[in-house]
Amino acid sequence: MSVCSTATPSDGELIEAFVRNNSESAFRCLVERHARWMFAAAFRQLRDRQLAEDAAQAVFIILLQKAHAMPLNTKLNSWLFRALQFTVKNIRRAQRRRNLRRFRAAAAQKFDRPTNPPAMPNDLTDRLDIAVTALPSPDRATILLRFYQNLPFDQIAQALGISEAAARKRTHRAIHILRQKLGADATAGSISLAAAYGLNHSPALLIQTITTGVLAAKAGAAIPASILTATKGTLFFMAATKVKIIAAVVIVAFLAVPGTIVAIHYAPTLFADSPATNPSVATPASPPPARPVEARQASESWQVEDISSDTVARLAPEVRIVPTKFPHSQNSRVAGVAPGIDKFVGIRVRVRDIAQIAYNSFARRTLFVGAEPQDRYDFISTMPKDSSPALQKELGEKLGFVAYRETRVTDVLLLKVKNPNAAGLRHPTSGQIYNAQQDGDTDSITWDDQPLSRAPELLETFCKMPVIDETGLNGNFSVGVKWKDLGDRDPNHDAMKKALLNTLGLELVPSRAPVEMLIVEKVPH
Repeated sequence: MSVCSTATPSDGELIEAFVRNNSESAFRCLVERHARWMFAAAFRQLRDRQLAEDAAQAVFIILLQKAHAMPLNTKLNSWLFRALQFTVKNIRRAQRRRNLRRFRAAAAQKFDRPTNPPAMPNDLTDRLDIAVTALPSPDRATILLRFYQNLPFDQIAQALGISEAAARKRTHRAIHILRQKLGADATAGSISLAAAYGLNHSPALLIQTITTGVLAAKAGAAIPASILTATKGTLFFMAATKVKIIAAVVIVAFLAVPGTIVAIHYAPTLFADSPATNPSVATPASPPPARPVEARQASESWQVEDISSDTVARLAPEVRIVPTKFPHSQNSRVAGVAPGIDKFVGIRVRVRDIAQIAYNSFARRTLFVGAEPQDRYDFISTMPKDSSPALQKELGEKLGFVAYRETRVTDVLLLKVKNPNAAGLRHPTSGQIYNAQQDGDTDSITWDDQPLSRAPELLETFCKMPVIDETGLNGNFSVGVKWKDLGDRDPNHDAMKKALLNTLGLELVPSRAPVEMLIVEKVPH
């Protein structure tokens, strides 16, 4: 087995060598390590060797463009897998357009209609990749290492920077999540077999073909039209996802495993930022010089754009607020650890966001005396105890803001039950999802095994005013609601109200009520 197919050197070290030294051997090593499982995943979904090979090659071309901007702690297999899903989606869309044109041409000429390829059975093989895509990033990375890359637990532990026991626990947890999505037949053995489907269809010269094609594109050679189209489409999807996911709140709580992570994200970052580039050119002509690995690790131990909950949990005690390291990014992110553990890191956040963490308040229940500042900051608050008071003190001393609570009568929405028998109010299923997000023109709220008393946290993301739970329903529920985002055309949030009523039997009734608000004001130093 080649050293490139093992966990040493790490993906991060290979990317660093490629960016810093323009090392083609490092890039070849990355292709050798990841190309076959990526091809297999693409083949399972596209059922075509050439299309699967094009998809894998397109993703590696994008990697060339993004490598110089990747944070050091990026889980590359997870990044590649998500990029591959965008590419497959783009290729499928192009296929549908071609099939539609063929159908119309055949109908116009009174030929026989072109037949569609037979539908594949809806078994685990066909559903696995979609389910893995929906996993939280740490679990997705673990499943990819274990079943897609077929690594033993000691190498998984090394790749993730955790103990072998923790790697086994995380794998078992991820399998448990997949079983909830795929059914009881999603065992370790069946997942392994499903992930292996497509490997036997891999062309013998796959790695050489991809490496040669990508490095030729890097040198300025023309990219085949099919791969260029896939690359452009994927870059568009990636950019659209980063820009259009707004003010998302994603809380992931692994309640069944003590000491695991809860992450809070605002506008979650899926891919690293990079300057606008021409998709036909693999990398900028003169990439910025990379700092040594040691220097990056020292200065970016917590100031990284895609800060993760795992990282926050391991950080040393510290409280600081500093100007953001990423002033030109479009993303903001806050990550914390499990409930009851008062540790957070925020990247490119506003004073409002810091105040909410420091004083445990909601976005729509925070008011500023005077103009609200729009400057962006990075902050860390990881003291073993009294972390919130320490962050409050830092907010006052560093930025000059203090806050206090005050009850005010204001416009609110009352959440009430109108149809107690609605099908959407399901009995709770164990799970880890609790989020409100916008994806393109679709808004959604989803949670597993949570009480309705927590619904205001999510609904206020869209309502822009306080929501008060008056359902009177006890116990936990699992729900999922989607609706069309009409923006300024829907100032009263009628689309959301209709979706809540139709799906959950709940209504939002405008009213006025006393609400405890967090009042933030600036005081002289």
